[in-house]
Amino acid sequence: MTKAEIIALRHRLGLERAAFARITGTDVRTVTRWETGACEPSGTSLSVLTGIREALDQHPERAEAMVRYIARAAAMGGLSYLLVKLLSAVVPSEP
Repeated sequence: MTKAEIIALRHRLGLERAAFARITGTDVRTVTRWETGACEPSGTSLSVLTGIREALDQHPERAEAMVRYIARAAAMGGLSYLLVKLLSAVVPSEP
């Protein structure tokens, strides 16, 4: 995932770097390095980012609900990737 894609994803979610870092299970310095191109996400971080992007592509109208859901999942720790993959099935449609 390129720095431009990461920035675009964060903007699609309407998040500042600190909030984006929390839902991706990283810290602000890591997000800053991704967005400046100093390094690229890999492993679990890349999986989480890819899962979020895929869920947003399928259901762009659910961005706010996704952020809330992922933030709660991230607070539980370690399960973010699995939960992101389940978003499209779990997060209810907005009325």
